[in-house]
Amino acid sequence: MKSLFTILAVLVLAVGSAFAQNGAFAPYVEGTITTAPGSTATGASYNVGVGVESSTKHLLLDFSGVFNTANVTTGSGSGYSGVLQAQGYLKIAKIFLAGGGADWVINTNGFTFSKFYSSARQSANPFVGGGVQLGRLRSIVTYQLPGNDAVAGQRFFQIQNELRLSKHLRAEVPVSFNSVAGKYTATSVGGGLKFVF
Repeated sequence: MKSLFTILAVLVLAVGSAFAQNGAFAPYVEGTITTAPGSTATGASYNVGVGVESSTKHLLLDFSGVFNTANVTTGSGSGYSGVLQAQGYLKIAKIFLAGGGADWVINTNGFTFSKFYSSARQSANPFVGGGVQLGRLRSIVTYQLPGNDAVAGQRFFQIQNELRLSKHLRAEVPVSFNSVAGKYTATSVGGGLKFVF
């Protein structure tokens, strides 16, 4: 856990530096609550994160780190996960987005203050995506490409929805779909807020 917090602290410092040097970069903090209705997962996942976003005329770049209190997409409803993600999209005709990125996930049944339990599992996952930016609404759909540790026949999609409420505040609605060998396994849906500096 110390390593995860160290990485997040470095990310926050980098965000602050980038913001001070270039107005095109905007740091943010976010918090969401997600649940997996209709699955065997119990309760909700509370998610907090920090990141930096750059939205220029032709590019959208986003780098973030998120800590989740439960991994509801596994169907177990237990454990913790940390996700570091980088994604980039080309803006086409001012409203369409096309690109992709990768995330690095650490998933475990629990953390100690000094190290991960031996049950910790790490994976790196590339993804491709596309979406639209319509005024205050941004919606991006991503598809996770199979990695070395992929489950055979697994398909994982995420939809990232953001609605700008004010200059600094956005509403978020994350949705994900997970299936294995053509059989639906879990959907998670949530809501939250993002504060952009």
